[in-house]
Amino acid sequence: MKNLRPEQERGVAFFAFIFLLGLLWLGTSTNIRAQIVYEDGGSHSLTLSSDDDNLELTVLNGSHVALFGYAPNLNVEVDSSTLTDQREKLDGNFTLRAGAKYNASAGDIDESLAFTLDDSVVEFGGGTFGISGVFNVNSSSLSSVNYVGSTIGVSRGSLDYGGQTQLNMSEGVLITDGPFTARDDVVGRVVDSTLPSLILAGQSDFRVTNSTVNEANLDDNWRDGFLVGSGESQVEFDNVMFKNANAESGPHFSNVNASQMQLRNSELTASWGVGGAIAISAVDTSKVLVESTAMSITNVEDSGGRGTTLFSANGAAEIQVRGGSSELSLVSGSGESLAIAKAGGESHIVLDGGSYTLSAYGDDNSTHVARATDDATIELLAGNFNVTNLKFDGSDDVSMHLDADERGTIIVHGSNFNYPIGEVDDLTGAIEGMLVDGNAFHWNFVRTSDARILLVPEPNGLVIGVLLFPYLYRHLRRTKMHSALW
Repeated sequence: MKNLRPEQERGVAFFAFIFLLGLLWLGTSTNIRAQIVYEDGGSHSLTLSSDDDNLELTVLNGSHVALFGYAPNLNVEVDSSTLTDQREKLDGNFTLRAGAKYNASAGDIDESLAFTLDDSVVEFGGGTFGISGVFNVNSSSLSSVNYVGSTIGVSRGSLDYGGQTQLNMSEGVLITDGPFTARDDVVGRVVDSTLPSLILAGQSDFRVTNSTVNEANLDDNWRDGFLVGSGESQVEFDNVMFKNANAESGPHFSNVNASQMQLRNSELTASWGVGGAIAISAVDTSKVLVESTAMSITNVEDSGGRGTTLFSANGAAEIQVRGGSSELSLVSGSGESLAIAKAGGESHIVLDGGSYTLSAYGDDNSTHVARATDDATIELLAGNFNVTNLKFDGSDDVSMHLDADERGTIIVHGSNFNYPIGEVDDLTGAIEGMLVDGNAFHWNFVRTSDARILLVPEPNGLVIGVLLFPYLYRHLRRTKMHSALW
């Protein structure tokens, strides 16, 4: 600076000083906490602030970190360590590896809370959580997400589980509303808890026992009913109460692709504001078993002739119903079609015991015990069937109990028939007799020339085994995944 005058030298020095201060301020505000690493194996407490935007937090070597405060766009990696999340807003991206564990006891998910798991555990215990954003879990190896006695309120948010996640819920967990999705190889074990409607895909495998499934309001996937099963998913409900359903047109239980559902010892109460709905639907190659379950669907109103059915099968799907009770009532409608069982495609429905009540009120309604179309088959083995069809003036309208159309087949098992054993030659008429369990029936029938109505004698155990479709619930896949991870 020998060529500069003294005042110029002072000016240059001043601006250099200001420039250095600016660099120092920039580093303090944006970079000084850009990355924090705990790797000494000790216990630590970290309070975040809004200045910690895009913070990368790493917890290693058996360390334990308690997390407080809030930082936007938080990224956390936990390896062989524990993180206890005590923030009020549980947002961020978490990667857990090699036996890592994440714990939270309360908080709200306003934006997004995402977990990528590898042989690790996430646990929500005992508190209340609110979700208005997206909660996502994806596991690259066997990992568990445990809910113990928690209350999770979902409003405008969603719960999504993927990969090899083992989802465990117990001790009165309550999840309200919101789409609840499990895909890939997720395994769910739910006991003594309350769930919203389930969307199962991939090879997900759920067992829900001694619990409640609510399908209640617009924040829920209410048009999809209690269950949407697809892919090769499988679900078993045992002693479950299904409540507050108000389906417009979708099935309460929808099974597509090669999905499977078992419904045992359970109870469904529903009210349909309009008709055209289905209680249980199976299409493609899906399989459904309903056993000792009570279904009551009331207040069905005129739907413009779209039809209302308790058990509906299509494609090559199979539905078997054993015992229980089913009620379906149309309170007001004209030109409606109602059926206990309706099968199309090459599907197969078996009704083997139970009590069935179907009632319609209105003019020109058609009511059926069984309606088989295309190349489908419906078998009636046992049960008590009560079908009424009243006109608006209170007089009886004819019920066509058995309706075989196109190449459809209806098989009635029993004895004391008023027709000879074998194929019924008449295209229309009335069949009387007793089903396998001794229940007497008098059914009007109609069939097209290529359709069939068959009367067969009471089958012995061997014949029943041949007639009924194979045992529905395949042996447990992924044996390792079915062991508890608690």
